[in-house]
Amino acid sequence: MFEITDEFLAQAGFGSLPADKKEQMREDVANSVQDKITRKILLAVGEAKLDEFMKLLDGDDVSAVLNWCVNNGVNLTEIVQTSMNETMIELQKLYNDALNMIRG
Repeated sequence: MFEITDEFLAQAGFGSLPADKKEQMREDVANSVQDKITRKILLAVGEAKLDEFMKLLDGDDVSAVLNWCVNNGVNLTEIVQTSMNETMIELQKLYNDALNMIRG
């Protein structure tokens, strides 16, 4: 559904991390985006249908997930893009705040 790429991390300011730290950052960021997506879908469809959606996600059938979203009035593309954008802004702020602390 989405991927946290090296380019994404570089745009956020974390491109120079060592490979092991970058992989951990990628995992943490992916979890953050997934949480945002889940919250937005919950707001769009309600808790009862969220369980149904999460079961589809666990099945890894992308077409079933997309069909479910269309049939339930969920613009998944927009939700994913918004979640990625929000995460990018948060990471850039985190990076800038860290730089400011170092520069003192």
